[in-house]
Amino acid sequence: MLAFARAVLDADRLKEAGAASLWVGDRNLAAVHPVIGYGGQGTAVPEELNAAADPFVLLGVAAGATRRVLLGGQVLVAPLCPPLQPARSLTTIDLVSGGRLVPGFGVGWSPEEYQAAGLDFTHRGARMDELLDALEALWTTDPAHYEGARLSVPPHHSPFKPDRRPRPPRPERGG
Repeated sequence: MLAFARAVLDADRLKEAGAASLWVGDRNLAAVHPVIGYGGQGTAVPEELNAAADPFVLLGVAAGATRRVLLGGQVLVAPLCPPLQPARSLTTIDLVSGGRLVPGFGVGWSPEEYQAAGLDFTHRGARMDELLDALEALWTTDPAHYEGARLSVPPHHSPFKPDRRPRPPRPERGG
């Protein structure tokens, strides 16, 4: 990820290389002794997944250093966050980039990441569904609020909206 951040700062090189998009991943931690290995197989986590650079910061840097490429989160492990965090960060990135954000969300495969966030790994799918519903409310209504079984956002003024309307591209809900 650090190599990505350095490459983004050299936007001319990206243009010369013909890049149409830039994508970042999301890894809060790589467990030393994972309960579930990468891809559900074995216990080894590839070394390149040990990086823990903040994907929102990297996308923000890319938004400021580029003019045309799409900016994506290939898999942001969104259920680890309270709804306001990704809503605010992704809205900022979308605005700074002029609507070039393509967020991609996933539930993650690491029980250790959920443990570190104080969350139940077994409810990650339901939490993701609620997070997507909360983002929809935050991005499309003002005043906004959301009330679910696991997540809630109290009614509040919410004029801060993404550049792309009514929201950045919505990810498909998985099974």
